[in-house]
Amino acid sequence: MRMSALLLVVCIVICSLGVVKSPAIAADTVAKPATVRDMIWVWGNPELAKPGPHTLATFASADPAQRAKLLGVSNIVMAGMGLPNDDAKADELTRQVAAATRLVWETTPDGKGIGPPFVYKKRMAQIRRLAQKYPQLEGVLLDDMSTGKMDRGFKPEHIRHMREELSDKYPAVKIWGVTYTMSLQRPHINEYLKEVDIINLWEWHSDRLGDFEKHVAHCEKLFPDKPIILGLYLYDYGGGKKISLERLEFQCELALKLAHAGRIEGIVFLTINDDEKAVRWAADWITRVGGQKLAKVF
Repeated sequence: MRMSALLLVVCIVICSLGVVKSPAIAADTVAKPATVRDMIWVWGNPELAKPGPHTLATFASADPAQRAKLLGVSNIVMAGMGLPNDDAKADELTRQVAAATRLVWETTPDGKGIGPPFVYKKRMAQIRRLAQKYPQLEGVLLDDMSTGKMDRGFKPEHIRHMREELSDKYPAVKIWGVTYTMSLQRPHINEYLKEVDIINLWEWHSDRLGDFEKHVAHCEKLFPDKPIILGLYLYDYGGGKKISLERLEFQCELALKLAHAGRIEGIVFLTINDDEKAVRWAADWITRVGGQKLAKVF
């Protein structure tokens, strides 16, 4: 009894001194990329996954973990329909990719997930719970932020409210804003980019890839301290056709150059269409350059 009482006193004293704190996700828990492969992500679509093992020829039907394996990377963006409005399902899907080194969840508004209204209180509560359980969760992604969301009334203050819900206990969880190059001249777009933690920049039209670096420079000039992560399509969605291998190579080599120059902090590969040649080329490219040491470690 005396020992139990003594232990109780010790616990009370420790807590009063602030030694025992509520758990928080520290900023340094996120793995820092040292090689090109470390900074490459695959775009996953849980809702498109079909049973069975998949190959590069059926990449679009592979679940996110299989897509990562097929490309030879270990960082996954859980996208598509976004974080489910169901804690059990959200945990199940996150558990399926728990072997990933780094994770990001696309996040939609509360309720049906379309908006308006653009309220993220329940979603951010889910993210907080998942971040406690899966410390590799380092981001929430706002897909089509510069197009569909803005068109439906999404505002910069909605991003601020998301951060408030995360609070300063989750500094490692960053807010990614998907931004298309064609949106960079939209009125007030800079107010949105100012609020996100990471600019996830995409070129929708493969025939405009020649200006991709100019758009990166534009973002750098406006927000010199804000990380940029390039999105690379394995399909020409702007043209509604397969991407040529020449254009695929161009965007990959550009991303590699920008990565080594320390101008971008990540590369995301995306396709929801099967094109074995394009996916195979990308996988081979990752094998070829993935081990290269980064000149700048972020």
